[in-house]
Amino acid sequence: LVGGEHAGRDADVKVALRTVKERELPPLDDDFAQLASEFDTLDELRGDLEERITRVKKVEQLYAARDKALAELVAKAGVPAPEGVVADEVAQRKQAMVEQLERMGANLQEYLTVEEKTEEQIDTELADAAAEGVRIQLVLDTIAEAENIEVTDDEFGHEIVHRAQRAGMAPQQYYDQLVQAGAAAAVYGDVRRGKALALVMERVVMTDTNGEVLTLDALRTPGADDHEGHDHGDHEGHNH
Repeated sequence: LVGGEHAGRDADVKVALRTVKERELPPLDDDFAQLASEFDTLDELRGDLEERITRVKKVEQLYAARDKALAELVAKAGVPAPEGVVADEVAQRKQAMVEQLERMGANLQEYLTVEEKTEEQIDTELADAAAEGVRIQLVLDTIAEAENIEVTDDEFGHEIVHRAQRAGMAPQQYYDQLVQAGAAAAVYGDVRRGKALALVMERVVMTDTNGEVLTLDALRTPGADDHEGHDHGDHEGHNH
């Protein structure tokens, strides 16, 4: 026993099993496929699931190849990350972390306790990530400059609409706030770096685990586009 006046003593416990319940699942047949999906047969449902899984794996391979290509570009370029810029980026990332924790009803100290880390360790991790992010931005800016990459009004407007939707705001309201904060140029820079990154990806030969060449066009599906839209920001961030 773990509590009470007899804590620490051994005890014999008898349990009477009165009922046993078993949950019956519906059979995997055409009726199940029609009930659970828009398909008429189980074979069609299975085929769709296999196609979706294959597509997800290819998208994951695509972004793994992207990260590797960027890492090699940064390594070859040997671009230093300005300390002042990195410090600003660390401060922004840490503030974003604190705000996210607060939205979840937690604080930084609780996070450190759960992760079993010190604040100094978190700062080091943020600094390493920020330095790498800044170097990537500088490399992409250099590529954009060398390739004379520009951002059209339609491309800029599309990005504003996309970000406004994610923020739950009207596009014009979101844009007005950007202008007031002096951050419109940062969004322009993000889009420009995104185009530079796309150019890099087009020129890199990517293959999957089976040796088959991966192309961006082959992955232009709704799921892939959503993944890309949420993912490339990690390599762009703020305009420096």
